[in-house]
Amino acid sequence: MLIHSKHLILTENQKESIEALKSEFRNEFEHFKPKGWSIEIHGMPEIAIDVLEVIRFLALETNTYVHLNEDNQNLVEQLIENSIAILKDSELHKEYLSGRELYHKENSDNQ
Repeated sequence: MLIHSKHLILTENQKESIEALKSEFRNEFEHFKPKGWSIEIHGMPEIAIDVLEVIRFLALETNTYVHLNEDNQNLVEQLIENSIAILKDSELHKEYLSGRELYHKENSDNQ
């Protein structure tokens, strides 16, 4: 790192998303053992959005040894923005948010 470099500070959601991506998916694929396996996909857009935000920071905001010219920086930014917009507009993500909202409402009503 350089003296003007920024440190990566993850939000709790980003930490959880990275941990889920690593432990629930990466490790299962890398250390594959034949088995029955089902994957709940409704949380995947949220995980992808969190990870894309981290990638954006690492690629564009850390001020370290990333050698992207202005055109490539703009391209990376646009690709990340477009990807996040697509994920947020997906039915899968909308269903996930509705389910999460309902879950929190039911839990607050029961307290």
